[in-house]
Amino acid sequence: CFVNISEAFIKENTGEYKKEKMAVYSIVNSLCTLPQVKEVRFLIEGKTVQSFGHLPFNISYFADETLSSLR
Repeated sequence: CFVNISEAFIKENTGEYKKEKMAVYSIVNSLCTLPQVKEVRFLIEGKTVQSFGHLPFNISYFADETLSSLR
């Protein structure tokens, strides 16, 4: 599944590793509950980018149910 996000999303959620990770995985974990979605790739304004803050953004993300340890 490809998710196209805006520059505004990046600006609102960049700066702290935990905040960035929670923003990404809130999307990934939600989409991966759909039977046809196994992994998620992100685009920013329709383009692949190398990173989103501290996270690589040129990779696929899979559901991660261990995020309760980030709180």
